[in-house]
Amino acid sequence: MTHALVVGGGFRGIATAWLLRRAGHAVTLVEAGSGLGGFMRSIAWDGFWLDPGCHVFDNSDDAQTEAMLDLLGEAWHPIAVEYASFLSDRPSHGSAVVRLDDLGAAESARIVEECLAAQGASRGEPRDLEQLFLARYGPRAAAHLCAAARKTFGLEARELGAQVADLGIFGRVGIAPDEQALELKRDPRLDAIVAARPGADRLRFYRAKAGKHDFRNFYPTGAGIGEFGARAARRLIDLGVDVRVSHELRGLEIDGACARLELHDAARACTTSLSGNHVYWALPPEELARRLPDAPELASHVRAVALLLYYFAIPQQDAGELSYVNDFRPGTRVFRASCPGRYGLGNCPPGRSYVCCEVPTERDSAAWHAVEDAAAAVFEEARELGLHRARAPLATKVLRVPGAMRLPAPTYAAARRELEGFLAGQPRLTCDLAPALTKSQIWGSALAAVARHGAPARALAA
Repeated sequence: MTHALVVGGGFRGIATAWLLRRAGHAVTLVEAGSGLGGFMRSIAWDGFWLDPGCHVFDNSDDAQTEAMLDLLGEAWHPIAVEYASFLSDRPSHGSAVVRLDDLGAAESARIVEECLAAQGASRGEPRDLEQLFLARYGPRAAAHLCAAARKTFGLEARELGAQVADLGIFGRVGIAPDEQALELKRDPRLDAIVAARPGADRLRFYRAKAGKHDFRNFYPTGAGIGEFGARAARRLIDLGVDVRVSHELRGLEIDGACARLELHDAARACTTSLSGNHVYWALPPEELARRLPDAPELASHVRAVALLLYYFAIPQQDAGELSYVNDFRPGTRVFRASCPGRYGLGNCPPGRSYVCCEVPTERDSAAWHAVEDAAAAVFEEARELGLHRARAPLATKVLRVPGAMRLPAPTYAAARRELEGFLAGQPRLTCDLAPALTKSQIWGSALAAVARHGAPARALAA
C-alpha cells in the first residue's frame, strides 16, 4: 500500500482523496483552512448560510454523482433549478448559456451561415479566446461572444487563453432555435459547440452517462453548499483518510525515495513533518511552481477575476420564479444571480430567503472600494432578472473576492507545456495543469490523475 499526500482540501482535494482511498491507498489530506470545501464553504450570517456564489451539483455522470452522494451521506435532496439567461431584454428560459438566437431570426440565420462556413475553414491554433470564437462561429457571433465574455470575466477576450471557451459557460452556444439546433448537432463538430435546450426531459443530453437517477441537479440539505465540505470531511475520516485541517504547508521536498511536507499546525502552534510515497497537488498549479526550485514560472500566465458578491435577505414569499440566471448584457452590473432559498433546505431562517448576485470588477476599482453605493442598483437588477419580487431587502451583505476565478492567459498554453516537461522529472508529484472551473471538470481531472498513478479508472468508478 502506498501513502498518498493530498495538498489542498477544496473540491479537487476532496475528490482526489476519496478516489485514492477507494483505490486502496493510505491517504493524508492537508488543508490550511479550518475546514474542507475551499470556495464551497458557506458563510454564517444572521441565521442564513450564504454560498460563495452560485452553486448546485449536476447529475451528468453516474460515477461522479455516486461519489458526491457518498460524501454527502443523507444530507442531500434533488432540486429543480429554473435556469435562464439574458442577451436581450427578455429572458431565455431553460438555458444558462449565451443564446445568440435571441438577437432575432435574421441575425441568427447569418450567424448559422457563418458558423457552417467556419467549420470548413483552415486556421491555425487559436491564440486567445477571441480567435477561438472566430474559428468556431465566425465574425458576427464572435463580436457578440467577446462582449459576453467581457461582461462575464471583466476582461477582454483577447486577454484570455482559448481554453477559457471550454470552462463552462462558453463551451456550447445557442446560435439557432432548438429545432434547428438539434439538426445542426447531428454533425459531431457542431454538437460540441452548439447548444439546445433539453425541454421537459432535463437529462436529455446526459442519459448516456447519467442513467441511474432521474433528477438533473441536487443540493446539500443543511448549511448551504458548505454542508458538502463538512460532510465530506466526516466521510473521508470514516473511510480511513487522515484529514488534517489548519495545517499550512511551509515546505515541500521530493526526491527519489519519498515526498516530504513541512506543515505548521495552527491548533498546536508547532511545525511537523509528514512523509509519503506521492504528492497530489490540489491547489492552484501556479502555487506549486513557486515552491519548486528551478520550476518554470506560471503565475504571470494566469488572470485573476475579482468578484463582488451581493447578498440580499428577502421574505420567502417574495422569491421569484427563477433560481439561476446569467446576464450577458453589457449594460448591467450583475453577471450571475441565484436564489438558493428556493432550493435549499436549512440554509435560511423560517420565512426568509436570500438572493446572491455576482458582479465582476477590477480589484482596487471605484466599485471595489464603494460596494454599498451600488447595492440598491444591484438589488433592482436582481428583481428585473426575475430572482425576487421584494420592494427592498430585509438586510444586505457584500463580500469582496479578489481571486474568485483564475483563468489562463493567451500565453498559458506554452507555459503549461514547459512546466509539464519539468514535472515529468518529478515522478512522485502529480499536478494537473489543465484549467478547470466546473465541478465536473475538476472531478474528471482528479479521476484521470488518480487513474494514472493509482488504479484503473474503471475500478475507481465501480
